[in-house]
Amino acid sequence: MSWLASGDASANYSIDSSGLSMTLDDTHQEIDFFQNRSSFTSLFKGQHLISQEYSGEGTNINGEIHAVDYNNQSIFFSSGYDWYHAEFAHLQPYISYGVGVCTYSGKNTTADGTVTP
Repeated sequence: MSWLASGDASANYSIDSSGLSMTLDDTHQEIDFFQNRSSFTSLFKGQHLISQEYSGEGTNINGEIHAVDYNNQSIFFSSGYDWYHAEFAHLQPYISYGVGVCTYSGKNTTADGTVTP
């Protein structure tokens, strides 16, 4: 079994020392390469590729504007239990481990217009 998933995503970003708190919005994509299920024990294992992209802009208490871009691509392996509840709900609690690549960039514009990447 494999699937593709895509949708909106959000993340919280804050710098406590400057009073900056903002929500980053953007997208999430997931590809499940395979999910191997045991018909006897309801255990499963799978491989996933996830891509996340977030961006946002906010102003701190000093009037400085912060622009943030965040990207993450990860591949991970999962193992879990396939649980059907009263033939109504289907839950899959699982644990996973993997590796990923993350890039982050920020730009800071002070109140006087000075831009710092």
